[in-house]
Amino acid sequence: MPLIVLSVLLQVAFIVHIAKTGRSTYWIWIVLMLPLAGSIAYFIVELLPELTPNSAKDRNKADLTRGLTWMTQNANS
Repeated sequence: MPLIVLSVLLQVAFIVHIAKTGRSTYWIWIVLMLPLAGSIAYFIVELLPELTPNSAKDRNKADLTRGLTWMTQNANS
């Protein structure tokens, strides 16, 4: 019984997160139709990459910043 309640609470939390962050609505259907598997998939595909500190997004942002800094320094020379 507690496992069912926990599963439902997790589903509701993920559905609220999907709606608030503007994710694709197909995630709502996945989480609703496949309660445990859908929640795990949503966490791995959508949330985990945001939680990792050295994600590709951060590296790309740092590379872009370095490139723009180099361009502005060389343009002023």
